[in-house]
Amino acid sequence: MADDNQAEAPGHASAGRKAVSEVLGDRYEILSKLGAGAFGEVYEARDTSLGRHVAIKRIRLDNFGEGPELEEIKQRFLREAQVAAKLRHPNVVTIHDIAARGSSSFMVMELVEGRTLQELLREKGRLGLAETLRVLGQAAAALDFAHAQGVVHRDVKPANLMIEPSGHLKVMDFGIAKGEASGNITKTGAIMGTPNYMSPEQARGDRVDGRADLFSLGCVLYECLSGRRPFVGDTLTGILMKILTEPAPPIDFAGLKLPAPLGEVLRRALAKDPEQRYPSGKALIETAEAAAGLGGSIAPAFREGPVPAPVAPEPLATVRSPAPAPVPATSSRSSSRRAVVMVMAAIVVAGLVGVGIASKRAPSGAADSEAPRVSSNVTREEPAFVRKLMGAKPRLHVTAPEGTSLRLRLETALSSETTEPGQRFTATTSAPVVVDGIEAFPAGSKVAGHVAHAAGAGKVSGRGELTLELDSIATPGGPEIPIEAEPIQRKARSTAKKDTAKVAGAAGLGAIVGGIIGGKKGAAIGGATGASAGAGVVLATKGEEVVLPEGAPLEVRLRAPLTATVEPPSSK
Repeated sequence: MADDNQAEAPGHASAGRKAVSEVLGDRYEILSKLGAGAFGEVYEARDTSLGRHVAIKRIRLDNFGEGPELEEIKQRFLREAQVAAKLRHPNVVTIHDIAARGSSSFMVMELVEGRTLQELLREKGRLGLAETLRVLGQAAAALDFAHAQGVVHRDVKPANLMIEPSGHLKVMDFGIAKGEASGNITKTGAIMGTPNYMSPEQARGDRVDGRADLFSLGCVLYECLSGRRPFVGDTLTGILMKILTEPAPPIDFAGLKLPAPLGEVLRRALAKDPEQRYPSGKALIETAEAAAGLGGSIAPAFREGPVPAPVAPEPLATVRSPAPAPVPATSSRSSSRRAVVMVMAAIVVAGLVGVGIASKRAPSGAADSEAPRVSSNVTREEPAFVRKLMGAKPRLHVTAPEGTSLRLRLETALSSETTEPGQRFTATTSAPVVVDGIEAFPAGSKVAGHVAHAAGAGKVSGRGELTLELDSIATPGGPEIPIEAEPIQRKARSTAKKDTAKVAGAAGLGAIVGGIIGGKKGAAIGGATGASAGAGVVLATKGEEVVLPEGAPLEVRLRAPLTATVEPPSSK
């Protein structure tokens, strides 16, 4: 595993300074090089226009992709960094400027004086309870603010928490790309950084939200109190498997002279299931304070008035062709020494830092960061590192848009005379649903629904009625996906015939049943659909009931987009 601080190969210093000058021009005067790592370097510079000192991070993208892949990374970097640049909070490091050219990207950021929590822990071993809650209370306030703006950090760890000499904390590296899927693996396959603070859903490559950051914050809380990380191992895979399958080792609270109720706080903070964790950083810290018997007197970050609303960022003076990538971090400047922090992609499978907003119908397990778009309705998701180790393949998320037609064949016979409202029924797709050349739902996909309304002929003016609604659809062997479709409405036509009829063909069936498929307005949009049942089907007695035999064809249209997850088609 690579350390956060790494030596830079000879010759990179001059190349880095030249690259900064070429892209950022004369506005920023490079004063010194603060640190370097496998993916870039950090410089202290002076903004000659505003007369302030800043930190400039250069990120070399040629370790992460080339050609079209590199261009995609650049575009994503700009989107994510611009979102992060809007965060204005006392506990968040400010992004001043963004620029990119060729295989390098640059972020001009606030230069923070102090040292990281990682350095403090290395020096002290662990922190006292009051100091821990003072520090992490500020981090929690920053995360809650970011989550309210739809931004997920995804790399919360001691190396990204900078503590100023005054004790004021700043969370660093919002807006730095961590690399989607294998994005933190170099061309030679070397994995940089450490995943010890990663949430289980990140390790699986699932969609994440702010609760992933709170899991990481719980890991930091555990380390501050105990002096050790909750999940350690000799290999990357070993660490990730512990995060996925094992609880954190118990802490000897009595031996450390810590309140035992903190154990329950940590248990909930480190829950594998996001639903079982604290809903916010505020809830986590306030519960920890109560468990410690401190009465809310230690972490004032949430009691200093409302969190300020986001404001427009300073003009991004150098927003050029964008570019993202892995992650050096902010450094500090003090009279005694400079705490240089190069945060080199500590998360292996986290995905890009960005807006963690899940669409209503996004399939479970989709990556939170925007997947590469194949077409307007198809996105491609690469498997996370752990899944890739286990042989997982890429997936496509294919969305059938609103209005898409589904052709079905009924598996459950229904009659307006005997069917009760609420009765369940099943059907299968008789034709595949193909979207942009990709088969989203093959023929034979299982559809489940219920009878919304049923009335026999004797109850409704001698004409039976049926209304069917679809609830879910599942591809063969796949999970059930909620579905919203137009209701299927049937009403028998009045007829003088009183005898049981056998239909000789499709036309007869249409004449007796009158297959009307309509929306809420009752539009006849598929009147001939029911007419394809074929010869020899026994229909309504006395011609006054609606009878849908097993095998009857149906057709509906989607009222809302429907997304399926499929493997990419073979290239053969």
